[in-house]
Amino acid sequence: MQRMRNEYRLVISTADTFQEKWGIRLSRLNILVALGAFFLIILALSWVVISFTPIREFMPGMTNTSIAQQVVGNAIRADSLHREVELWSNYLSNLRTIFRGEAPESYTIVSDTTVTNGQDRLTPSVEDSLLRAHMEQDLKLSLTPGKGKDELSAILRNLYPPVRGQVSNGFDAATRHYATDIVSKPETPLCAVADGTVVLAMWSSEEGYVIAIQHGAGLLSIFKHNKQLLKKVGDPVHRADAVATMGNTGTLTTGPHLHFELWHDGRPLNAEDYIAF
Repeated sequence: MQRMRNEYRLVISTADTFQEKWGIRLSRLNILVALGAFFLIILALSWVVISFTPIREFMPGMTNTSIAQQVVGNAIRADSLHREVELWSNYLSNLRTIFRGEAPESYTIVSDTTVTNGQDRLTPSVEDSLLRAHMEQDLKLSLTPGKGKDELSAILRNLYPPVRGQVSNGFDAATRHYATDIVSKPETPLCAVADGTVVLAMWSSEEGYVIAIQHGAGLLSIFKHNKQLLKKVGDPVHRADAVATMGNTGTLTTGPHLHFELWHDGRPLNAEDYIAF
């Protein structure tokens, strides 16, 4: 330490007269302290520059926060777009399948040929119950208001059979089977019972392809388990026009047949009282 504290004098003088121009007293300890302070100042300035100026973006792992947020947002949007593309691709594939008259692949049901009609009693799903409630409540309002009982009687007297075949299961209000099941050859055309407008054309996992036609005087006819729908919502139909083909789509069926429902102002009617199948 004594050697570190020994002082020396650094002098600047002229070359000719050796006149002193400038001088300073130094020691090894002073020089070390000055160098340490200098490097500490350099380190502090470097930290300030890297932390608070755009130079920090060039340092590994020090990317701008906004840029990082944009990268994450773009990744999320790219994943969402990929999902949307997959959904649209599946949707278009199902549309092409439906236009060919087949069931969509994601809903294809393989019929159990070991079960006969009447042995399998399935509990209606929530969607089926909601559909029935919708039919019973919302469709109580007729699309042709102001028509009297005479027009309804005239329509009921001239109903056209939707299909000719054998009745396998009749109307039974006690078991809430508000329909008539008619068995005939697969792909047999199904006809409109009277003039009207298609108000429903859809696919249901339980009931397959379903089409509903609103007739005059608040009369509504519904066809279920169809293989193919020939009309779409909003299409006008005339008496005896083909609107669908008989099929076996949906889980609530054990063979090709027509599940035919007839409703008036939200009340189910027994179709066998008006139609000879």
